[in-house]
Amino acid sequence: MEPFRRSALVYDLIYEQRVDYDWHVANLRDLITGRLPDAKSLAEMAVGTGQILSRMRRWFEVVGCDISPNMLAVCRERHPELDVRLGDYSTIDLGQSFDAVICVFSSIGYVRTVDRLHAAFENFARHLNEGGVIIVDGWLRPANAIDGFRSAETVDGNEATLTRSVLARIRDNQTDMLAAHTLITADGIEYFEERHHMGLFDDATYVDALQRAGFSGITVEDGFDGRGRFVGVLKSG
Repeated sequence: MEPFRRSALVYDLIYEQRVDYDWHVANLRDLITGRLPDAKSLAEMAVGTGQILSRMRRWFEVVGCDISPNMLAVCRERHPELDVRLGDYSTIDLGQSFDAVICVFSSIGYVRTVDRLHAAFENFARHLNEGGVIIVDGWLRPANAIDGFRSAETVDGNEATLTRSVLARIRDNQTDMLAAHTLITADGIEYFEERHHMGLFDDATYVDALQRAGFSGITVEDGFDGRGRFVGVLKSG
């Protein structure tokens, strides 16, 4: 089951009620300009439905990518002004370099393995100008992941009600999450499931991967859901 194969259409229904996007955009902008005051360009890896990139466009020239064609379809429909491209952020070549690269809301967890974490950070570095800023939101730490974790939430929108239930198991230092969705609209009731496999890395693993990719001055700031927002600068040379 491809992550976001069906849920891309209801992703914003869930997260617009859970996430203060304006706060996160202001925080990201402050973190970037605090390290590079003249930053003018930005790439978002794993752009999703475009909630962050569409707001960042106020201050930066922006480009985004995502591995999910369904997420990109939603993004393009809602934000046709954005330049967003299909591709894996660990290998994609956007054809230019930027003053900042961001990968937020725990999307980095989808690398699943340490080797692919290194590959992703190296690719982020290839897309940065000298002195450019990297910002990455971590996923759950191994010590905080709960085998058998269960949750359920219901959200109401103007045209739909969605209930999402999650069961997470821990296997091979990864979370294997089954997400079950029940969507109620005027047309009827629809049920679908998706699986999300995400790697569990501790802070030291993130920092080591960033340093190996050429980043320095790494700090861990408050981020999404308390998972840590890693910030660094690409070293010269």
